[in-house]
Amino acid sequence: MSVKNFSLNWEAMVKAHLKIFYIGSCQGFHNADRYYLIPQRMLNGFTRLGHVFYAFNDRDVARASTIFNSSKLGRKSMNQKLVKDCVAYRPDLIILGHCTLVTNDTLGILREKLPDTPIIYRNVDPLNYQQNRDDLSNRIDHVDWTFITTAGKSLESFSSKKTKVTHIPNPVDKAIDVHRNFGQDTLPIDLFFAGSVLHNREDHRQALISDLLPKISNVTTRIIGAGQEDRVFGADYYDLLAQSKMGLCLNKTNNEYLYASDRFSQYLGNGLLTFIHEGPRFQELFGDAIVTYRSVEDLTEKLLKFHGDDALRKQTAERAHTLAHDMFDVEKICQYMIDCAFSVKPTQDYAWDTTVYGG
Repeated sequence: MSVKNFSLNWEAMVKAHLKIFYIGSCQGFHNADRYYLIPQRMLNGFTRLGHVFYAFNDRDVARASTIFNSSKLGRKSMNQKLVKDCVAYRPDLIILGHCTLVTNDTLGILREKLPDTPIIYRNVDPLNYQQNRDDLSNRIDHVDWTFITTAGKSLESFSSKKTKVTHIPNPVDKAIDVHRNFGQDTLPIDLFFAGSVLHNREDHRQALISDLLPKISNVTTRIIGAGQEDRVFGADYYDLLAQSKMGLCLNKTNNEYLYASDRFSQYLGNGLLTFIHEGPRFQELFGDAIVTYRSVEDLTEKLLKFHGDDALRKQTAERAHTLAHDMFDVEKICQYMIDCAFSVKPTQDYAWDTTVYGG
């Protein structure tokens, strides 16, 4: 593979548009209720940029390959079909999602058959999860680029001379994030949080919720997960977003630079006033258009302040909404991935940390 060839052919490829082959869960058997997750946003973003996007769902293909509906038993057949489909499609760019069933041997075969096609990998899980760190390490030297929704020096350990690593935010999509809650006067939910169904206070998110709720008894809350209600998906989830003035983003870790759950972008993109711990330092991008906190006491004070001043809530949320739809726009993120994959100078300004490790 020649980076030089990518650069020389870039202008011609842009004019002809790109054929993108995405490997991972996207519009598969079980994804209608997850239509707002990142693969769908990427499909929308690349398509609006003028490229064609084909999704190969490795899990669904593996399950469908055996009468036992087993992804484990169907893994070999899936990898074989992946090579066949990819060669038939002849993509200009291959993107890996969380397709752990796809082997590095298969990527090697694709390299041989499509030597001028860059292979990139996007990863959205937190780096404090050992399994995710293992998944990232597994792709070193087998992909050209890795894009991670965490920024900072911790990315360097997943790079090499063959694999460059950089940061991308969780995207906002104007086709999905259509609500403008900052313009609403009467919304039934003051504070909304949605997360995993947690079962003990050892998880800091449940501990914070348990400590917070008695302190804000006059605030109308809707808490999904964190020891409260069961999780909500699909249109029901976006209906709740549409009814909420403020959103609380609780991340699995507060120690990684610019890492946040994708709910952060969903809240911002739909015009909720958004609260997030100061640890990831998103205030460097949004200033005081988002509300950061240090402790449950700090969070309580700030929540009650905005709960009592609806004009300030709307004004602040609108500024964040405007910034998010600009900085985190999915088309801009997709373009950044293309810029990197083909080793060209940035085609536009990107507000997030674009430090590149490796190479």
